[in-house]
Amino acid sequence: MSRLVPVALAATALTAALAACGGPAVPTGVDCAPAEGALVLVVGAHANAPLPDIPASLGCLIRSSIAAHRPIGVVGVDGTPEVDPRLAGKVFSLRTGNSAALTQDINAAAGSVVSAVRGLHPDSDGADVVSALGIAHDLAVSAGGGHATVVVLDPMLPDSGPLKLTEPGWAGADPTEVADHLERSGQLPRADGLSYELVGVGYTAAPQQPLPAAMRDNVSAIWTEVLRRGGAIVTVDPAPRQGDGPITPFTTRTVPLAEIAQPSLCAGRRLVFDNASALGFVADSAELRDPTGAAAALAGVADWLRGDAGRRADLVGTTARVGDSAGQVALSRRRAEAVAQALVGLGVAAGRLHVEGVGSDFDGYVPDAGDPAARQLNRTVRLTLSGPSTSC
Repeated sequence: MSRLVPVALAATALTAALAACGGPAVPTGVDCAPAEGALVLVVGAHANAPLPDIPASLGCLIRSSIAAHRPIGVVGVDGTPEVDPRLAGKVFSLRTGNSAALTQDINAAAGSVVSAVRGLHPDSDGADVVSALGIAHDLAVSAGGGHATVVVLDPMLPDSGPLKLTEPGWAGADPTEVADHLERSGQLPRADGLSYELVGVGYTAAPQQPLPAAMRDNVSAIWTEVLRRGGAIVTVDPAPRQGDGPITPFTTRTVPLAEIAQPSLCAGRRLVFDNASALGFVADSAELRDPTGAAAALAGVADWLRGDAGRRADLVGTTARVGDSAGQVALSRRRAEAVAQALVGLGVAAGRLHVEGVGSDFDGYVPDAGDPAARQLNRTVRLTLSGPSTSC
């Protein structure tokens, strides 16, 4: 696929979507509300993200905002985000004398928006989403008199700036803890009551491997919490954004995904599943984020246990140092019990499983005060195998 689809074709496709949303003559004939104040599009233009584009679902918002003379801006996301000079709070001129002229001008303006978005190119390594949101905030407030709608069209997996979701453990971290971390360090993106719509969060392009659905949901939850903490009104569009990424020499780091390996097993072998693994849990609960992935990760263990009636497994749950000790122990035990139940579901007799919770009092505890990623490493279920065995 070429780097850019011809703008004329893109504009034609979007114009059809725009025209479908309302009457062609006057702003009041458009069937959806315009942006409140400025409309700012924050668009990923970096590796591991689909090519910059505007989905048809945004057609009516763009058309109505043009018709209502709202300022429109575009911010490109890469390692050094910046406002696209072609749309830096632009208000399009419209001929209002007759309906045909007005329709023609709205369609031409929509084509200009398409052209600006599809013409974005990365010019640096990385994806600094927090900085891009800060730039969008400042543009929105200055152009829109303090009111604005910000639409983010990006996987929202930054690898630079104050929040790096590509580092181990971060994309699966507790959303509240991530927001706490940014707030303590004074690096929450300002939102000041603006409306944010997040489109395509967690949907990537090669070479980034597709994120599991549970991780995509968690990334959406992280950004929702972070932006709300900064004062935003947030909605998430769950529709996927897919397709090829840009052909570019500039790189963006990928999110490390846990492989579902089936290690060689024997008596005495200990397996540690932390909260960034396929056996991760929903925050503050014993609910597995991805039961299907958890079953796949445990398949080899279940096969080994079923292979001899004398084989056993000790399951020990651990937690981060959050809350009181009794609560940590209780939660860690419930999580170990959840993994035991997953093994029972794979045909292992419950009597072969011993369950214990120790909270944050365990060998190998990583100091995790205020560190969401370290807390993921301390939230584990540890399986130790015993009984008759073949050699490892």
